[in-house]
Amino acid sequence: YVSRYQSSDKFYLSSNLETVLASLIKKKKNSEKIISNIFDNTLYSFSNISQKNITRWIPELNNKYVWHNENMYKQVILKGCYPIHPLTISTLSTLSSYMQQRSTLTFLSDIFNPVKACLIMIIANIVSLLMFILGMNSFHLPILMIAAFLFGSVYSVGAVGIPLLTRYYFKAENYSYAYSKIGFLTNVGSSLSLTLIGYLYDFTGTYQYVFLLAIIFHMIDICLIIGITLRNNKMYSIIK
Repeated sequence: YVSRYQSSDKFYLSSNLETVLASLIKKKKNSEKIISNIFDNTLYSFSNISQKNITRWIPELNNKYVWHNENMYKQVILKGCYPIHPLTISTLSTLSSYMQQRSTLTFLSDIFNPVKACLIMIIANIVSLLMFILGMNSFHLPILMIAAFLFGSVYSVGAVGIPLLTRYYFKAENYSYAYSKIGFLTNVGSSLSLTLIGYLYDFTGTYQYVFLLAIIFHMIDICLIIGITLRNNKMYSIIK
């Protein structure tokens, strides 16, 4: 039995970096014909050699159709992205996919472990909050600028740290089940905290109490993470 969907024509939309670059680079007048003639005749051997060498140097590019297929490689990489060299395109392509999956927190997680990485980022945020309090009292601009830079660490804990800790504690096999509940509670907590911040500022007219309350919550977070980690390690040691 073949459904109507299976028998119908299918079209695939491509939004990879190579295709986007080829679309952005505009060719003037008859330049497209000239470029096509160069790679089809004068530099015909360059096309095959460069494709084989680049995919050999960077094996993960074989998973991309624009690099694996000879016709697509010529059309998109060589002709479409000209005058950018194919090796440059390959570097940009792999770099973009690498950078999208990286953050300071994941970098620290690779060096230490998710628990230590999250603790480092939480402590960095505590330092930033203390600097905010100090900077607001003395109106010291450099301190406030450094505090603002460090304060960005709080976003990494919510966006990256919680998924990392969930996977670390519950392992890959239980990650989906656990994170569905943890993620929900995280969103509820974020909504309530924003409301609390607004009310505190309305009643007090200053953010200092907000910063102090945030530090208290961070200290509670640190205690909970350490406690859960110790309990988790103890359970696994008993199982082993």
